[in-house]
Amino acid sequence: MKNIILVVTHKNVPLPEADCLKPIIVGKGDFEVPGALRDNTGDNISEKNPNYCELTALYWFWKNYLDYDNAGLCHYRRIFSTNRFSKDPRYYLNSADIDRILKRYDIILPEKIYFPCSTLDFLCGIGPGRYEDMEKLRNVLLSKYPECIPAYDFYTVGNTGSYYNMFVTSKPVLERYCSFLFDILSEVEKMTDLSSYTPVEARIYGYLSEILMNIWVMTEKLKVRHMPVTENLDYVTGNYWHYKLSTDVTALKNIREFQKRK
Repeated sequence: MKNIILVVTHKNVPLPEADCLKPIIVGKGDFEVPGALRDNTGDNISEKNPNYCELTALYWFWKNYLDYDNAGLCHYRRIFSTNRFSKDPRYYLNSADIDRILKRYDIILPEKIYFPCSTLDFLCGIGPGRYEDMEKLRNVLLSKYPECIPAYDFYTVGNTGSYYNMFVTSKPVLERYCSFLFDILSEVEKMTDLSSYTPVEARIYGYLSEILMNIWVMTEKLKVRHMPVTENLDYVTGNYWHYKLSTDVTALKNIREFQKRK
């Protein structure tokens, strides 16, 4: 089978390697990576990268790359692994793993993350999302995809899901998902003025797509194989771990402040 997982990067950093991994440079990346794709050719939304994040790579792939059987998305610093206890590159998900898993499952997603509150409150009360944007999202679903409303309501009051906009699936499933995803996000975009958003808040469509993946998979009743996500050790440095620790501390502080407000 022809399998490809896009490794999305906006930084000139060492990238993970496996037989199915293909780098794609997004946005204004003014550097070169041997053999890399770019999201700014053909039919593309590359200029929207500050708001759509890794989805500009997914959009480009959906519209321009045709020769594959199974495909998916990962990041320069996050990769699917077959071993949750090791960061060794030999355990990175490879083409043979994909063939084996997708014979039994419809889609590969990251292992679920559990929050100390509802998904809605974590995204909008603790994280950088806005409640009004989630309301817009629900209204668009109600108007165009009402069959998704039960999954939306169930998911947003729950406290778990698969994140990072990472997945691997077959070509037919990917095409159906992209048609659904970008249709909805384009409608929300028409209703949203980002002029008052911070740069982090402005990554709105990347955040909303994490919600939509869970909702769509639930609505479609896809058979899911949850896989560990590991760090790219070639990218991870002492500075990175300092950054990760500081962001974890900030997250804990935000959770405590949110719980006090509640």
